[in-house]
Amino acid sequence: MFSAQYIRTVTFLSVSTLCLQFGCTSLDAKDGAGLSISPATIQKTIEVDQPKPEQAAKNKQMDGKGKDHGIPSVGRKKRLPKVIPGPPLVMGSLEPIVINRYIRKKRRRYQLCYSQQLQRFENLKGTIKVAFTITESGRVIGAKVASGTDLSNEAVQNCVRNVTASIVFPQPESGGMVKVTYPFRFKPN
Repeated sequence: MFSAQYIRTVTFLSVSTLCLQFGCTSLDAKDGAGLSISPATIQKTIEVDQPKPEQAAKNKQMDGKGKDHGIPSVGRKKRLPKVIPGPPLVMGSLEPIVINRYIRKKRRRYQLCYSQQLQRFENLKGTIKVAFTITESGRVIGAKVASGTDLSNEAVQNCVRNVTASIVFPQPESGGMVKVTYPFRFKPN
């Protein structure tokens, strides 16, 4: 005989469902006293619900530091490559600090542009300058790779240009268009 306290540890079925399914002799509605289920039935229930210790160890993915994060560490880089936004050259009525803030919000996307190509070309590093115009509504138009770019990988250049073109900035303070040249420096970590 097992107590109701023991039965409560079986997580996938409530005590009342176990009684209905396996035929309890009696059940006190307040605390489960008097519950009688055979040990074989409980063992069968636990085996169905819980994986064997060997299988649980196989399912567990470790990060190499003894902590289970659920993400395999095989093939994963410890650090993302660095994308260092430089000071923008701004001509118009939008403050450079505002432009920096919106560019930095997309930092992960810029890192992804670079890291995908960095896996193929280990020595890939340099600067990409993107020239673009912010319209009166805050949309980016005419984004292109500007002169002074020394990272010659076209895939990274196009990706950085596209990410920049997708940003919606706040409307310029006094209306009109804002012309921006924004440098991004990329280097492996």
